[in-house]
Amino acid sequence: MTQFDDLLEKRLKRLKQQRKAENRMLSQVAEEDIKKANLQKQAAKSYNNNLFNNLNVNLLDSNS
Repeated sequence: MTQFDDLLEKRLKRLKQQRKAENRMLSQVAEEDIKKANLQKQAAKSYNNNLFNNLNVNLLDSNS
């Protein structure tokens, strides 16, 4: 193997490692985005439930 081949081999190895690291980072970001979306859904659901409960309480109070 020539010195040039050796350099190419090392470069290829580094690029593969970099690609693996980038893929790990992208999957971690995607996982975090899913968690954020789920938290946002839970917050919206909780907010809507609170509005509904407050409306029911106000209706009950107005009927008393």
